[in-house]
Amino acid sequence: MDIQDYLRRYGTATQPELAQQFRTTFEMVEMVAETLRTKGKVRFTKVLPACASGACSGSCAQTPKHDEGKRVPVRVYEWIGTKP
Repeated sequence: MDIQDYLRRYGTATQPELAQQFRTTFEMVEMVAETLRTKGKVRFTKVLPACASGACSGSCAQTPKHDEGKRVPVRVYEWIGTKP
């Protein structure tokens, strides 16, 4: 399974999720996603995690932070190509 297959199957995924799933860097995920975007198969947005406290156990707790206490937008990729 590659990034395209993953997005086609699950619909959406964050950049950290894809990097972890495929054991690669955020930059590599970005390169693949940009190729898929130019082909009209993926779109992406940036969202802020809902939890600012860092006390939750959801995905926002694993969001990278540049400065302590500041949330950093997370890139979310959404499959818009044809479904299997």
